Amino acid sequence: MPHGTLHDHLHGDLSQLDWSMRLKIMLQAARGLDYLHNEVDPPVIHRDVKTSNILLDGEMCARIADFGLVSSSERDSSKSDREGDVYDFGIVLLEMLSGRKANDRESDPPGVAEWAVPLIRKGKAAAIIDRNIGLPRNVEPLLKLAELAELAVRENPNERPSMRNLLSFLDLIVKTGLTF
Repeated sequence: MPHGTLHDHLHGDLSQLDWSMRLKIMLQAARGLDYLHNEVDPPVIHRDVKTSNILLDGEMCARIADFGLVSSSERDSSKSDREGDVYDFGIVLLEMLSGRKANDRESDPPGVAEWAVPLIRKGKAAAIIDRNIGLPRNVEPLLKLAELAELAVRENPNERPSMRNLLSFLDLIVKTGLTF
């Protein structure tokens, strides 16, 4: 893809993405996963959603890629498999919000969820926001996204939102707008 992957922009040598571009990419990726989970018959479960599998085309539009682990059979598309994709997307949201890698051995704790979730639950979501690209005037939508990511990465799969609900919440948050 002409603009590489989301991972390249968040953690590599490619240009940093501003907040509006990050949110656009997250919304597009969520729409893609929702389509796979709810519009395709039988449903398609990706099973490897991560920033390196979100490609950016010539228009900087997100494309879900690497379907090597995809399952499309009825028996393999259980609710728990869908919830696994939701968890993975929650990790992507945390990476996008924080600028931290999903797993970074040089950080303590190494996992972005293990680091971010306790802060979010303590009402300190602002502490996870990536300040390398500047904060918007209205940081509230980013804090709501952090809360949404926390729901998506809950240990109990039954406590996670569906991809459809996650998309609805994400869409609502993005529509509230970020002011720079």
